[in-house]
Amino acid sequence: RVIEKLKDYEFEKFIVGTKLSSDLLQKEEEMIEEIGAEFYESLKSTFNREVGKIVEKELSKRADRENPHITVLIDLEKNTISLQVKSLFVYGEYQKLSRNIPQATWYCPNCKGKGCEKCKGSGLLYPTSIQMIIEKPLLKATKGKRSRIHAEGREDVDVRCLAWRPFVIEIVKPKIRNIDLRDIGIKINKSKKVKVRNLRLIEDGKQLIRKLKTERSEKTYRAIVVFKKEIDKKKLKELKQLNGAIIFQKTPTRVLVRRVDKERKRRVIRISYKLVNKKTLELTIRASAGLYIKEPITGDNGRTKPNISEILNNIPKKILLDVIKIHRGE
Repeated sequence: RVIEKLKDYEFEKFIVGTKLSSDLLQKEEEMIEEIGAEFYESLKSTFNREVGKIVEKELSKRADRENPHITVLIDLEKNTISLQVKSLFVYGEYQKLSRNIPQATWYCPNCKGKGCEKCKGSGLLYPTSIQMIIEKPLLKATKGKRSRIHAEGREDVDVRCLAWRPFVIEIVKPKIRNIDLRDIGIKINKSKKVKVRNLRLIEDGKQLIRKLKTERSEKTYRAIVVFKKEIDKKKLKELKQLNGAIIFQKTPTRVLVRRVDKERKRRVIRISYKLVNKKTLELTIRASAGLYIKEPITGDNGRTKPNISEILNNIPKKILLDVIKIHRGE
């Protein structure tokens, strides 16, 4: 039965684990009392080793306690066999070229993905996402169950990322592990919304994910800002005060639903500007990690200070924002 279950999966390394039945546990206790624990090898160890030998012989695979692709779990109490399949981790870097898709798949908050009138039966808040575009050829190639995306930060739905953002996509319960990432990259890049590069398989995906989650890279943004009234050219020079400035930022109003309300201190490293027309300004802002970048422009009703809206005494009506560089290791 173990061999039959494993035949559906492509793997090289495995381990066997056993849960003994209550009858066998009782007999084992009696044997230990009779011969002594010093000279006794547990039934569980013996069972795991012998089943492991059969798998090695029948499937030409190797037992590996440290890093198995599959863990075979044999429950002798329930008479069941189950498999724990190690996720497949693919590293890459993406560009987000669309202003209307999220990074991860967003399920409808009303029905939690089941499908309802509000989401027109799709179960989704947005019809697609970076995750969905990247996972599609990967799930097909690996016959995996689902995916999870892990990235070094993320951009808002309406923000493009023209820089290359590092990510790891995790394929859960893959049946095939040897895949052609070059071909998969070509398929992903047919999308007009997302591009990827440098795809490669990662053995220790969890360690890399931890590293991505703790990276604190500065970022450079380009913002095209349309103001409510004509821009005062004399006041533009006052924007220089933001070079190197500490920004006191309370959690933005737009994310208060899912973030704790607290004040953060972040820094604008450098800011430059170009007047596009009487009401439009192009800003280039390099900022420390963790700065919500729209709010130093709008002021967020005084929750972020200092801010460009107050300096120019002008209210932004529209902001088109792009991440143009992620300063990794700088």
